[in-house]
Amino acid sequence: MKKLFLIVAGALFLWGCQPQPGAGDLLKNLVVFTDKSNTADYTKYSTFYLRLDTMNYYNSSDPNLADTLWLSSQSGDFVDYVTRTVSDSLQARGYSPVNRKSSPDLKIYIYEVENYSVSYSYYPYSYGYGYGYGGYGYGGYTSASVSDQADLYVQILDVKNLTGGKPTLIWYCDIGDIVSLNSANTFIRALGQAFKQSPYLKK
Repeated sequence: MKKLFLIVAGALFLWGCQPQPGAGDLLKNLVVFTDKSNTADYTKYSTFYLRLDTMNYYNSSDPNLADTLWLSSQSGDFVDYVTRTVSDSLQARGYSPVNRKSSPDLKIYIYEVENYSVSYSYYPYSYGYGYGYGGYGYGGYTSASVSDQADLYVQILDVKNLTGGKPTLIWYCDIGDIVSLNSANTFIRALGQAFKQSPYLKK
């Protein structure tokens, strides 16, 4: 069952009890969206693997669309905070962290996707001569518009029961827009909310 929450500084508005936020609210505040597998039995998993010092990062302005490893040494406390918060939340649900060589039941994949774009528009000057004949353009001006949005994704993959030799996605959350983040506390609540609205995710 999909769940979507809008996290606003100072308050949490339940999605089902309040009017749907407009586009302006979605751009200014963090939205927490979660979804799960309808077939996974979360009580059957015991261990997980998660690197605590690394996240993946994608930027749409990169021409080769390659992902970049984002190390904790490059981000201050951000990578450490995100990975450790996710790890602590899973441990609180009864799952135990193990290293990759210990055949974990679950693999946790965390990454950020940033979409950065710049567009230009040209507006010609127009001078009318009356008589209903419209106008003639002489020169004009250019306007530039810049947009930037980034979402944080957390995915839980079943690596215990492979399908066609590949892991299966059994849970994920999407938190955005972290570019317009107005406070660290807002982001803290957003990560916590992702697990709060997923009570089924427990050993």
